[in-house]
Amino acid sequence: MDDWVYHLSLLGRADNRLRRMRTDGTDNAQLDEYIVSSEVFFSDGRIFYQTGSTETAGIWSLGIDGTDKFLLECRDLYYIYAIEDGWIYYQSRPTQFTQGDVGDWYEVQGNIHRMRTDGSDKREIAF
Repeated sequence: MDDWVYHLSLLGRADNRLRRMRTDGTDNAQLDEYIVSSEVFFSDGRIFYQTGSTETAGIWSLGIDGTDKFLLECRDLYYIYAIEDGWIYYQSRPTQFTQGDVGDWYEVQGNIHRMRTDGSDKREIAF
């Protein structure tokens, strides 16, 4: 994007750091100090991603130049599905486990939510 390559550096098995570098390989820089999930989304000149740490868990919004970073309030986040037309679609954390007939445990999936890319207008859209 705009002569930059955005990528995750694999420093360890579960240690992804968001980075960017120029397409010629120069100016390689880390954009976030936290562990980032394996998916990164781009929308309206911003980068959106999920962090894996419970201390920093949530959806982060970051300018594509690495500035203006902020956390979107989303304590129940489990997985980001998509960012489309100014909306972030995500699944909330599973809420419970139930035991099946044969002694197996089944996870009850979380609900599907959406919110604006600025963190406003959060609502449940499917359960």
